[in-house]
Amino acid sequence: MKNSRLFSIFLIVFVDMLGFGLILPLLPYYAEKYGANAIVIGLLTASYAAAQLIGAPILGRLSDRYGRRPNVERIRPALRINIYLHKDEATVSL
Repeated sequence: MKNSRLFSIFLIVFVDMLGFGLILPLLPYYAEKYGANAIVIGLLTASYAAAQLIGAPILGRLSDRYGRRPNVERIRPALRINIYLHKDEATVSL
């Protein structure tokens, strides 16, 4: 029982770090393609880290209080709207 909980925590942290490791190295290339300068790239990087710093404890507290599944069900409509609004931007290539 304890090992399965520990494994799930390690898996969540791994996925989080994998996302962080995939986004940050590619961010300057995408930003320069859209005409951003070094200051904007720095602000984008800082805003990504700040959003994780603020969002993770809030979502963690909600997950502890209500459970993971109800939170996912509440967030799912917002994700669908976001994907629908940005569907044309998903095909950008370097």
